[in-house]
Amino acid sequence: MSRWQRIVTAPARAARAVGRGLLAAGAAIVAPFDLRDAMLFGGTALLGYGLYQVYPPLAYTVPGAIFVAVATFGAR
Repeated sequence: MSRWQRIVTAPARAARAVGRGLLAAGAAIVAPFDLRDAMLFGGTALLGYGLYQVYPPLAYTVPGAIFVAVATFGAR
């Protein structure tokens, strides 16, 4: 491989390496979560939104209490 070819292909190799690193980091972050977690977060967000329309302080109190209860008593 000539010097010019190494200069031209270096950014592509670097981009692939960064992409592989980001995929590995994303997989490590997403691995502990499953569908139940997504449903918990989504449902709690919708509950908070609905409560905000009725009484705004409830929109922070009730979902916070749910997250505390799940963190305290919800074991896998």
